[in-house]
Amino acid sequence: MADVWNVQDSRVPTSIGEIGIALYNVDGQVANHMAKYNVKVLDQNGEVLKQLNGDLKPHLTTEQTTTIVNFLADMRTKVETQIIPD
Repeated sequence: MADVWNVQDSRVPTSIGEIGIALYNVDGQVANHMAKYNVKVLDQNGEVLKQLNGDLKPHLTTEQTTTIVNFLADMRTKVETQIIPD
């Protein structure tokens, strides 16, 4: 990750700002879920220096993945029963 930062820039990373996570399930199938992350790295002035984005799944344990899959299934069921008319 050393090549991420421009050493000629006087701004330096000093803290982590906002962290965002987006969960997706396109068609209700367990195999078709995604988890993406976005991390804002702040400089010494509190300004966003860099945004790191990527696939969260490689960083999750099996238990965490199962929890996310179950949560997405529950959300789909909730929407289907509460929003979509019979």
